[in-house]
Amino acid sequence: MIESIPGTSDMDRCNANPHTQYALSYRYMRGAVVLNPYVYCIAGLGSYVR
Repeated sequence: MIESIPGTSDMDRCNANPHTQYALSYRYMRGAVVLNPYVYCIAGLGSYVR
């Protein structure tokens, strides 16, 4: 992982980092309420991604 961006689920934010190969959005929810949205900008997963 090269960057995590708290408080958003907008994966386009990873476009600003030229090393990003994959973007992942994560939301921790309690019922219907989103508590902690995060976007992870990831590089170098290689053969682990299928």
